[in-house]
Amino acid sequence: LTDALYEIVSALGTVGLSRGLTPTLGSAGRIILIVSMFLGRIGPISMAWLFTGEKESNHTIKHSEGTFYVG
Repeated sequence: LTDALYEIVSALGTVGLSRGLTPTLGSAGRIILIVSMFLGRIGPISMAWLFTGEKESNHTIKHSEGTFYVG
């Protein structure tokens, strides 16, 4: 259990360290590690923004007004 936890934390942190458990894992365990590596690469702030972010954009663009002199 300690080795599995170490592998998952290493995958989430994209550290690249291993205790040698990965070659003995089955397909499901390897898929869990792959997903953990992907989620670690995205990052926790991006994941939080994805799930709690504003779905509809109400932003408006405002252009500055004035006289621009060139030359």
